[in-house]
Amino acid sequence: MGGEFRLLGPLEVAVDGHAVDLGHGRQHCLLAVLLVEANRVVSTDELIDRAWGESQPRRAKDTLYSYLSRLRAALGGAASLVRRSGGYVLEVDPRAVDLNRFRALVREARSADDERAVASLGEALGLWRGDAFGGVDVPWLNGVRETLAAERFAAELDETDRRLRLGGHAELAVELPARVAGHPLNERLAAQFILTLYRCGRQADALAHFDEVRRRLADELGADPSPALRELHRQIMATDPELQPAAPITAVHQLPADIAEFTGREEQLRELMELAGSAVVTIEGMAGVGKTRLALRLAHRLTDRFDVFLYVDLHGFADQPPTDPAAALDSCLRLLGVPGEQIPHDLDGRAALYRDRLHGARALVVLDDAADERQVGPLLPACPTSLVLVTSRRTLALDGAHSMRLDVFRTDESIDLMAAIADPVRVAADPVGATEVTSLCGNLPLAVALAARRLRARPAWTMADLATRLRATGELSVGGRSVDAVFTLSYESLCEVRRRTFRLLALHPGEDFTEETAEVLTGSPDLESLVDEHLIGQTTPGRYHFHALLRRYARDLAGDESAAVLRLAAWYLASAAAADRLIDPHHRHLPASGDRTFRDRDDALRWMKAEQSNLVATVHTAASLGDHGTAWRLAAALWSFQFLGRYWDELRDTQHTALTSARRAGDAEGQAWTLNNSGVLHWQLHEHDRALDCYREALRLRRSLDDHIGQGVVLDNLGNAYDEVGRPDDAVECYREALVLAELTGDEAGQANVLSNLGETYRRTRRFTESLDHLNQALAIQRRIGDRQQRYTLCSLGELHDDLGDRSTAAAYYRDGLVLADQVGDRWISAVLLDKLGHAVSAAGDLVAAREHWKQATVLYAQVGDLQAAARLGPFLDGA
Repeated sequence: MGGEFRLLGPLEVAVDGHAVDLGHGRQHCLLAVLLVEANRVVSTDELIDRAWGESQPRRAKDTLYSYLSRLRAALGGAASLVRRSGGYVLEVDPRAVDLNRFRALVREARSADDERAVASLGEALGLWRGDAFGGVDVPWLNGVRETLAAERFAAELDETDRRLRLGGHAELAVELPARVAGHPLNERLAAQFILTLYRCGRQADALAHFDEVRRRLADELGADPSPALRELHRQIMATDPELQPAAPITAVHQLPADIAEFTGREEQLRELMELAGSAVVTIEGMAGVGKTRLALRLAHRLTDRFDVFLYVDLHGFADQPPTDPAAALDSCLRLLGVPGEQIPHDLDGRAALYRDRLHGARALVVLDDAADERQVGPLLPACPTSLVLVTSRRTLALDGAHSMRLDVFRTDESIDLMAAIADPVRVAADPVGATEVTSLCGNLPLAVALAARRLRARPAWTMADLATRLRATGELSVGGRSVDAVFTLSYESLCEVRRRTFRLLALHPGEDFTEETAEVLTGSPDLESLVDEHLIGQTTPGRYHFHALLRRYARDLAGDESAAVLRLAAWYLASAAAADRLIDPHHRHLPASGDRTFRDRDDALRWMKAEQSNLVATVHTAASLGDHGTAWRLAAALWSFQFLGRYWDELRDTQHTALTSARRAGDAEGQAWTLNNSGVLHWQLHEHDRALDCYREALRLRRSLDDHIGQGVVLDNLGNAYDEVGRPDDAVECYREALVLAELTGDEAGQANVLSNLGETYRRTRRFTESLDHLNQALAIQRRIGDRQQRYTLCSLGELHDDLGDRSTAAAYYRDGLVLADQVGDRWISAVLLDKLGHAVSAAGDLVAAREHWKQATVLYAQVGDLQAAARLGPFLDGA
């Protein structure tokens, strides 16, 4: 028998679709209590107290037994009402109780993307038919009703946030006024309604509602609007474009451009169109045969069938190591909107999250130039709604994949391609010469296309002239394994300045380059002329790249130009160091060099993000060329940005290379600097033994250098590590020594940081007076010098006052810390502060506000990978 139990409205029970008569109203109360506590024993005394309150009958237990007997008979086999030691338990399938389903759906929504979250929350809210236990009026159930109403309201707010992110403001403009009228002082709801009005083009109404909320808060609570609400008002006044809804996942279009002169391959395109319903299609063939162009032409023909388009160059046969599938997944996940903090460290975790993000999406993924099956496997979605096009020079054995082997053009196809690119009249005028040229190109599409472009650029040439030049090179064969002859035609047409630019650009350590980096490397910023010659490509406006074969060709021509590469490495170091000083102005920096400047911190962050892969590559290139000082210094300058973005893979990579370089050069300063940074990385990843080893070695080196500031920094970090592993006495000893050094060197930021950490250790060991003294000293220094590290000190002060029972003061410190954490984008400390603020306001009796703080903390904990902390808050969010 299938039973359904409905608490979210008037109490109802149905068995096999038929309503059950629950009898007397008091039996409704008893059943409601048992369902709220489903599958948990409720004592006899609790049942009586909760069902009757102060109106208990004279022979309460006898009456209880009678009502329970009637309930057992009414429920039949839909649930088992069982007597246990000291009480009763209603044994029922949890999924049969609408309250349990509501809470499960809300939990599911927290970790889902916006579309699935809206679906889950909509289903959860659809379970409500009115007030919980409508018509039942006893004190205990009235209290539960209030808690459930708060959970329902919180779910409504969450659903509204998600719908706003998906652009659902038009529908919300109709729905929200009634909800706002019922909760006129709720600032989160007010912000949602104001944003909805603004997005609907009703800016005046949005501002008017803000004024109404501000007046109500002042009149009824004597309070001002929250910082978040005031910031929204400021953004509306400034018509901030960030207020517009973010582009949904369907806006991910990463396909490179198609080419207008694409010719031939019609037979293959028809076959591929028929295979487009498959999950995986591989296009195989030799280099330059047109695999990528064919895949892209097909992808562009299928744009009406898919919503998400991803393109990944796997560099399987380039003059560099094949793309690590973990790195490719990192890039794809970021394109799909996953913050760096949420990306797992391991390949399997990234692959699972990638499949989850694409589940149910109509996605077309192009995996270009694959090396082997192991590289491709993790990048394959697991849903039938996606299509993956894989190109490779090697036959791939992928389960379930349909394969196409692509051969060189037929002669007529090659001539058509040449006519489309060059001049149809010139090609038709000399069909014999055209046939000879295509034959010399081996009918390899890449070679034919490049030869045709050279012909178009030389109006005075005949087909015979072009054929003569191709024969003179002697490099093209029928197999088409080399296109150097065609590349030479393009290269020799350049002036000497552009030839030198072309050669040196190929030595750039990274994947792409800009006019700025090109000028440093080559002395010339002129890249568009090389784009016009199709010798380099344009990734995005302002960023350029080589085709792998052209890069190899150009590098062969370049020879030894290490001085130019090291000049670029030095420029990258100066630029990264300048950006680092803005990103984290109060940590210790390398000595300044160069004159690179950035407008502000945001400008520095944008540059670092755009150039990070190049900067990482330059660390390795400098090391390989023996410039070990640049290698470790550049890794150090990258540290703050990579740490803030949680680029753990890149941090491990650069710090390992930096330490190797510093050791090879016998550079004690470089070793000490890198070991300290490596220690922080290991500590952050909970590799505590490795962190301690790094710190101890770094400290030994700093002492050998008589570097007091460096010693203080390492001692402070070593103290943190000791405190983390439960060695507070060792931690205090480190902090005291670090404090003496900071005072001796006049390092105020370091002094404040140590005082703050020392105060926190004293708090943990319940030495409250000493803790308060040290924390206040730290905060005073930090406020005077403008050091936003004070967010950590404010957190410790809040915890200290929590320990002392002063919740209101604790809450004030937590709120102050949140403002600073938000300014610098420190999600971890924001999560901690919200977590603790929730407990502080909960102790003051404001459970609604507490749950809101915990909800925000849970999201942030998940983003920074602290899943244990997120799980710990689950019971509070469920109303436990």
